[in-house]
Amino acid sequence: MKKHFLSLLAFAFFLYSCDKASTEKPISFSLELEDSLMIDQLEPRYLVDYDPAKEKYLLTSDSYFHYLEVDESGKILGRDSIPWDGPNAVSMILGMGYAKGKVALATDSKGFLFYENGNPVDQLTIPYPYTSFNFLPKLSLLPWNGGYLYPRFMAESELEGGFTEEFYSKTYSDPLFAFQKEGDSIRFMVSLPKEAQFLDGQFHGSLVLVPYLNGNDFYLLDWIRPEILHYKDEEGEFVYQRTINLPLESWVGYDPVPMNQASSFYESYGKKMPGTVRDFISIGEYFLVQYQNGIAEDVFPQAKNESGRMDPEKIYQLNPPLLAVLDQNLKVLTKGIELPKGVNGQLVVNKQGQLVGMKNPSLSSTEEEGLVLYRMKLKVD
Repeated sequence: MKKHFLSLLAFAFFLYSCDKASTEKPISFSLELEDSLMIDQLEPRYLVDYDPAKEKYLLTSDSYFHYLEVDESGKILGRDSIPWDGPNAVSMILGMGYAKGKVALATDSKGFLFYENGNPVDQLTIPYPYTSFNFLPKLSLLPWNGGYLYPRFMAESELEGGFTEEFYSKTYSDPLFAFQKEGDSIRFMVSLPKEAQFLDGQFHGSLVLVPYLNGNDFYLLDWIRPEILHYKDEEGEFVYQRTINLPLESWVGYDPVPMNQASSFYESYGKKMPGTVRDFISIGEYFLVQYQNGIAEDVFPQAKNESGRMDPEKIYQLNPPLLAVLDQNLKVLTKGIELPKGVNGQLVVNKQGQLVGMKNPSLSSTEEEGLVLYRMKLKVD
């Protein structure tokens, strides 16, 4: 009798569970435009970063030599320039963003320079001559363990032998990051896992690294592959955990070439536009991945104007910026969320938990007398 009762109880629980699962609605996500702020600035500037402590945005020219800091009301807190001649001259800027509340920039010969109110206040010198090959769409200068972690700059000595097969191979086999702490020597760390596709003996293009550090978790994107490398900080070393492949069905992949033909890698870019994974953002209890699927070879001619040149508006239509939403375990919950028309480039999350992006006037059907930032909310239904 007892056995029969337990069987009935188990069956009833099974029916209840099935009924509950059938009535639960799957979570859906959308992006809702909440408001915008106007900035009294006519010359083009581009959003690159946000400082949550002081609630201000950093906008720069395309060369980074001119920048604005703007508050949440759109008020310009300062218009500043980096000198290209004189005692504090900088010949080339490789990236810009905030670091510990200061405007920080990566230079081609002086390491990282820090500014407050337009004045240089500090410097992080890279202790060897290095090349200017680094492309830093995000500054990626991460405070960690009392110092700074950043993508490693290639030493000039690595070019002494020329662009050989070994040179290109070291792109993937050498450590990817450097760490500097005042009073200590530089450390090189964070290597690709041995099973990484980059280590298959072929050339996959230059790495464009976008790191995200969240407590002991270190997440690493590279622009050219739809995947996330997950590492953990274990007693001052980043230990590889797993690779999360992003299921992006419309993704346009690049064509790897043999290592001895690396110089021909970018020839295929004249026939198609490979996809890019541009950013990894934390917002509330979710992560966002900003990406573009690319443009396949059969539709690539549509991205050109009548003179045969690439048309930015047509590229935007064929290859719009998209968002994927991931949970804390990096499971993709949804993908293909489109941004408001005309929003492109860097996205940031402000102190109110809004996603903020800049309107690109050349991609919009309406014109304003100034720059516009859109503030958006990730809506969960």
